[in-house]
Amino acid sequence: MKFYFKLSLFTIFSFLVFLNFLKFYVFKKSDTLVSNNLTYISSEVRTSYLYKKPSVSDLSKLTNNRLIEIERLTDPLHLSATCPKEIYLLVLVVSEPKNKFRRDAIRSTWAYSFDEDSSLTQKRFQNGEIYGTNQVIRVVFLIGLAKKRSDMIGFGETADTLLMKDVYEEARFTKDIVFGSSVENYRNLTMKTRLGLKWSYYDCSSVYTIKTDDDVFINPVPLVEWLKDKPTKNFYAGRVSYNSKVIRNVNDEKWFVSHKDYQPDTFPPYCVGAGYIVSSDVVGLLLEKSYGPPHWFINKRFKTCAPKRGSLFMINQKYH
Repeated sequence: MKFYFKLSLFTIFSFLVFLNFLKFYVFKKSDTLVSNNLTYISSEVRTSYLYKKPSVSDLSKLTNNRLIEIERLTDPLHLSATCPKEIYLLVLVVSEPKNKFRRDAIRSTWAYSFDEDSSLTQKRFQNGEIYGTNQVIRVVFLIGLAKKRSDMIGFGETADTLLMKDVYEEARFTKDIVFGSSVENYRNLTMKTRLGLKWSYYDCSSVYTIKTDDDVFINPVPLVEWLKDKPTKNFYAGRVSYNSKVIRNVNDEKWFVSHKDYQPDTFPPYCVGAGYIVSSDVVGLLLEKSYGPPHWFINKRFKTCAPKRGSLFMINQKYH
């Protein structure tokens, strides 16, 4: 009797050990493989890209661990979307892992406007080129890591890891997602903007770049026609906000800015985040200015660094 009792205890113990093996080795290994196959997160700052690479002088500004960490978190992860051809208008859409319905709606509507009528591309552009239909506009989605959640869903997997697996599978199929390694959070929006600018400047080649959100509708056909007689250098267009007041109310957690972080009571002019267009050289200008300064969580402060450089051509285009 004692023998069978001990055998039963041993069997139960062995089964529990086996479950733990599955939990901590098989399933964890699977998570790692998913991450490594699509979005391997390196502990090093990325310096190799498809078209350009950060300058030595810019990288030399990363003088402490915090700045290095910000640089790493805004590096486009390996096997994100690629950009093998020059694009006329690159569209960066800020999205979240959970917003697949919005991404699919964009993919099935305005993202492919130029695929419907090739005659739209027959007019020469400012640089004398005639672009193919798949080169006029390219839409990519900027996505970070899902928010950490503690609810367990079998063998140690959580809702956020399962959600990210779905997004990784989506990206394998659509090839239009650029991944960053910062966690989805409102105060990390600047990180995602910088992620998109780095990808567009280092990993892609375009005449213009537009940043927008996944709840915004864009009509690319008249937009491209409007751009054809606009400058291709020092260009920054959108709905401009003038004399925007800095929120000092400490109870406003979303917008509060302390005097220590920013002393003036108003922001310089900037184009609101729902949609603004910049020429490629301005993207480089923004990136150059972003190396070294502390991370700033409000996008408007991040964007206003460029107009301070002098000759920027800013257009207040409210109704286009």
